[in-house]
Amino acid sequence: MHPDGRVDPNGQTHRALQENAAETLGADIAAVKAVAAVESQGIRMVEIDLKTSEMKITP
Repeated sequence: MHPDGRVDPNGQTHRALQENAAETLGADIAAVKAVAAVESQGIRMVEIDLKTSEMKITP
């Protein structure tokens, strides 16, 4: 995938950033997307167990 320099939701660069984050963290892309969705809604803290990809949200 070749990023296009624009960070539109679900655009090429957005997908490349998510894939890079998942690879760097050793997590599934779905986990990265879930954290991004939660964090963009203002929830304070999300913990992810990288072995199981389970998320714990703390207030």
